[in-house]
Amino acid sequence: MPDGSAAARSLGALARAYGVWRSYEDAHHRRHWISRRSLLGVLSGLGAPVETLADVPDALRARHRELWERVVEPVAVAWEGRLPSLEVRVPARLAEAPVLLRIEPEEDGPGDPVRVRLGPEEAPVARAVEVDGAGFVSRTARPSLPRPLPLGYHRLEVSVGRTSATATVVAAPRRAPDGGIEREWGVFLPLHALHTRRSWGVGDLSDLQELAGWVGE
Repeated sequence: MPDGSAAARSLGALARAYGVWRSYEDAHHRRHWISRRSLLGVLSGLGAPVETLADVPDALRARHRELWERVVEPVAVAWEGRLPSLEVRVPARLAEAPVLLRIEPEEDGPGDPVRVRLGPEEAPVARAVEVDGAGFVSRTARPSLPRPLPLGYHRLEVSVGRTSATATVVAAPRRAPDGGIEREWGVFLPLHALHTRRSWGVGDLSDLQELAGWVGE
């Protein structure tokens, strides 16, 4: 079971800040918790300045500052070419500054760059925090594009005052095209998740052949 001490809680918070899970469930539905040593090693490998538990509080503060200084997430998905609302994080002094978006189609893609200007109404403040004495706000930008983006990868530039950042926009369909084939269903299953009574807990090619035969029937 996880340790309920303040040090363990800080370590857990740091793991969450880096997107690291502290436990996993095995094939027999048993919960396994990662040791402190292993967790520190993983976090260090991800760039966290930690070697021992004593380093965690400073590393946690640095990570919070780093995340709030990240203007936008590195990737956004535009289903059917429609860009969703974006979280834009900026210094508190830019709480009402215009948010400027510029989307460049992927190389050799159709269309010209799309430019959108969002005022305080289209990009209101959703949250305000103070990190290491510096104020930040999270604004929810709701862009209304003049047209859907072509399917593909696009470059997004976000500028608020003199603060700017770039991200990749993936414009993707919600459903894959049928390709003109008659059969409209199938099975997706990672081979390692295929269990049979004859296998050793993970699937092998014999199990895959058996599954393919069963599906074909």
